[in-house]
Amino acid sequence: MNTVTEPFLKVVLTLSSHEPFEVPMEPVFAGNDQYTKYRKSIYYTDKSFGSFLDWAKGKEWWKNTLVIMVADHCARIYEDMLIYSPW
Repeated sequence: MNTVTEPFLKVVLTLSSHEPFEVPMEPVFAGNDQYTKYRKSIYYTDKSFGSFLDWAKGKEWWKNTLVIMVADHCARIYEDMLIYSPW
């Protein structure tokens, strides 16, 4: 991204929050059940996205940048797993 010319569009896809929920970092939460693996993967995604934003904020092109983050789906590890919805 240091060599792009403006305007530009970049797309980044992550797969860490998809099964088998493997992430390249030391465990943050104890346990190895499906829910904990999923939780670890969400933590990793959040940490990675935050690191990218911290890096990008130091670049000249940041002042003209719009970042849009969307999910491709909502995951339920178990059928009875609660998912918050304000509606």
